[in-house]
Amino acid sequence: MTLFDDSLTLLQTLVRNACVNDLTPDSGQEVRNADSLEEFFCAEIAAGRDSGAVTVQRLEPRPGRTSIIVTVPGSDPSAEPLTFLGHTDVVPVDAAHWTRDPFGAQIEGSGADARIYGRGTIDMLGLTAPMAVVTREVAREALAGRPPRGTLTFVGVADEEARGGLGAKWLSAEHPEVLDWRNCISETGGSHLPVADGSDAVVVTVG
Repeated sequence: MTLFDDSLTLLQTLVRNACVNDLTPDSGQEVRNADSLEEFFCAEIAAGRDSGAVTVQRLEPRPGRTSIIVTVPGSDPSAEPLTFLGHTDVVPVDAAHWTRDPFGAQIEGSGADARIYGRGTIDMLGLTAPMAVVTREVAREALAGRPPRGTLTFVGVADEEARGGLGAKWLSAEHPEVLDWRNCISETGGSHLPVADGSDAVVVTVG
């Protein structure tokens, strides 16, 4: 399996879990995607717990609204960390406007013409899945004695579609220590960069 194949398979799983956030406190149920992500990492987590090469945390402010944090500690405490901040919830669907199952993750065509159909493939499970795949590869290297220089953290966060009150916003307020917020790549990418007047207003977008 290639990294692409792993990403596609994981993406299909995340889409099919249908973690639909309709802005009500008990919707989303991102626990389904947290479970799938933990299962995806299971071998690395099991092997890394004793050595400290990989750690995992699950946090939820409300039953079912689960965020998962997988950390691969770096070898150099002074090195810049990197955080992949992906969310696992999706917005509701208007079924009348869909010609395919919005949670089927159906693939049509082949090669360069192949397309996948499903809610969340763009926003943002299509990025969350490869972020997890890359993190797992780095974890495997760490378990083989080749950790990254800087700490790498993957976060599958709940409740992004409702502005993070039960997700990133809650984590930053209640558990700020579980991840490093300095260099987070999410939907728009980028990092905090000091500019000439001392402000912190530059966003770098990678597309």
